[in-house]
Amino acid sequence: MADADDLTPGLEEAIGLMAKTATGKMCTGTFGSVVSYDHTTQKVSVQPVIRGSRDQAEGFRYPAISNVPVTFPACGAFSITWPIKAGDFVWLNFADRSIDEWLELGGTDVEPRSKRRFNVTDAVALPGGRPFSKPLVLASGTDLVIGQDGYDGTISNPGSITEPLQLRIGPAGIRLGDGGSTNDLLNILDTLISQLLTATAGGSPLVFTDTGLTSLKGRLDTILWP
Repeated sequence: MADADDLTPGLEEAIGLMAKTATGKMCTGTFGSVVSYDHTTQKVSVQPVIRGSRDQAEGFRYPAISNVPVTFPACGAFSITWPIKAGDFVWLNFADRSIDEWLELGGTDVEPRSKRRFNVTDAVALPGGRPFSKPLVLASGTDLVIGQDGYDGTISNPGSITEPLQLRIGPAGIRLGDGGSTNDLLNILDTLISQLLTATAGGSPLVFTDTGLTSLKGRLDTILWP
């Protein structure tokens, strides 16, 4: 028969078990799939996609989390926003204290009424995040690219947008349009000015001052993507 002392965990083991039990109930962050989004309030309903696990039990699926604030880049008088569709992925951060009072009233020194810690109800959604199997199509090693990425919004159908609208800024210049030179805005302006410079009226070429179209075309050529 085993001695009672042999069944009693030592101090180090007891502390380890307590820490494991406490941290096992903490929610710190996970990926989620958007169920719905309200652009007027910037709130999403999100279904966590990574199963939870406690006490070595079989993994369980978290229920969808409602009214999660979306954190778009915004400071001062400026912001960057974009549409969010059902099926898009977001990264969920879970605050270490309740964020209810701050979300309702804001403020710089807020005392939460609730004592909850690292709870799924205190989630904040950061748009983005993709599995390695579906990387961004327009990601570039040299250019800043803003615009449609070639997906139809369902994540499952890459390439459905044949000429995604985009703003591209890089060492070669600036491109604003459909991703190619045909419908690029700056290219259209450059072509228009070139045609005006070679246009004729009554068999004679049109005459512009040095501060007119010729100067404008030279300035445009300095930023036009070749």
